[in-house]
Amino acid sequence: MPEKMHPAESCVFLWLNGKLLDKDGFSKYFKSGDDKVRFLYDMDNFDYSKFNLSWLNNFNDNLKERISKNQTAYREIKALYRAACADEEYDNQILDDYFKYFDRYDLKADDFAQATTTDLRTVPV
Repeated sequence: MPEKMHPAESCVFLWLNGKLLDKDGFSKYFKSGDDKVRFLYDMDNFDYSKFNLSWLNNFNDNLKERISKNQTAYREIKALYRAACADEEYDNQILDDYFKYFDRYDLKADDFAQATTTDLRTVPV
C-alpha cells in the first residue's frame, strides 16, 4: 500500500504538473514542508544531506526522469547512490534506478540547460 501523502506533498505534485494556479500562495507551505516536499519544490537549493534514496521508490518513472534532468539533483543524488553502493546499503530497486536515471551518461551543462523548470513541470507525475 502506498504511503499516505501529506497535504503539502499533494500540492507540490499539483505544482509540478502545472495544476496549481497560485504557486506563490503555497510556497510557504512547500518551504516549511517535510524534506521530501522541500526537495521537490526546490531541487537546486535543497540540503542533500537530508535526501533519502528510498524516496525515489515512491516516485514514478516520469518524476525520476525529471529529477535526473536537474543538474544539481543529478550530481548530488548520483554521489549519494555511489556512496550507498560503496557501503553496500542498497536494494535491487535502488541499484536499478541508479543505472536507469543517474548513470546513463555524463550530462553536460548544455543538456541541463534544455531542461528548464518549466519544461520539468510539463511531464505528468
